[in-house]
This record gives sequence, C-alpha cells and structure tokens, in this order.
Amino acid sequence: MNCELLGLNWANSWSIFFLGFSTGSLLLTLIFTIMFVYFRISMRKSDEFRIRASWEIEH
Repeated sequence: MNCELLGLNWANSWSIFFLGFSTGSLLLTLIFTIMFVYFRISMRKSDEFRIRASWEIEH
C-alpha cells in the first residue's frame, strides 16, 4: 500500500510540480509588479522634481 501511494505521488508529482511552479512564479511576478508600481506612484513627485531639476541644470 505504501509503495502504491508512493507510485501514485511519483506519477502525479510532475503535474503538481508544474502547477505549483507556474502558480508561484505568476504570484511572484504579480507581487513584484505591484511593489514596483506602488513604489513608482509613491516616489513620482520626487522623481519628477529630480528629472525637472536635472533638465533645467543641463539646459
């Protein structure tokens, strides 16, 4: 019975691993995208000020 259970798990392990891996990478990508967008929104004013200041200094 233990061997059969192990065999079943081994047969299904690739699909489970693929599902888990794709779900995990999707979640990680989503989290990093949200973090990046939130960082850009929260730092937008200082970034715009910095870009404007450097542009005025250069020109």
